[in-house]
Amino acid sequence: MSRHLYALVLAGGSGTRLWPHSRSRKPKQFLKLGNGGTMLQETVDRSAELIAAEHVYVATNAGYVPLVREQLPTVPQANILAEPSGRGTAPCIGLAALHLRRRDPNAVMVVLSADHAIAHPERLNAALEAATQVAQDGYLVTLGVLPTAPSTGYGYIQQGAHLQSVDEQQCSAVQSFAEKPDAARAQAYLASGDYFWNAGIFIWRADRILEELAAHRPV
Repeated sequence: MSRHLYALVLAGGSGTRLWPHSRSRKPKQFLKLGNGGTMLQETVDRSAELIAAEHVYVATNAGYVPLVREQLPTVPQANILAEPSGRGTAPCIGLAALHLRRRDPNAVMVVLSADHAIAHPERLNAALEAATQVAQDGYLVTLGVLPTAPSTGYGYIQQGAHLQSVDEQQCSAVQSFAEKPDAARAQAYLASGDYFWNAGIFIWRADRILEELAAHRPV
């Protein structure tokens, strides 16, 4: 377990796609949808093999802070980042990166969504361990999921040139990102063998993502 490795769990969504089970007062990340804990709890539990509880940060809507405290009693209250207003994923990651860089100039962030269902957590952790090694070299890393169908509900990542192998995990450059395609394009992506579903899981050094955000921010 690296002393410089931190998790940022994104838990601010309103969960509208699972309405009416998921409501604005208690969206899906705070619900028990399986046989275990809530989706938020299971996300943090999966990361426990790699990341200590005191290194877990949760970004959420200010109104959901009491739910996070109730469901994650081992996470320090200071690690719960209450967003003053929803501004999307990138600003949320930037806010957390500022906190982490202040705490640890060598911090490596693992950005996780609080609403993922993971059938094989050991495979995810193996990929995260390899990705952490790559991220320490300054790369911005994202995980792709091998598609099993031409889904129009996911974003896609087109892989580019092979970069390296780490602990039997293949690492390639990203050629392009594609948002949710129509059925014909999704079928073409699947047939090409060059596209992965975008898992929305990212690994990078806090200082590197802040450099990129500064370089691309509106002027």
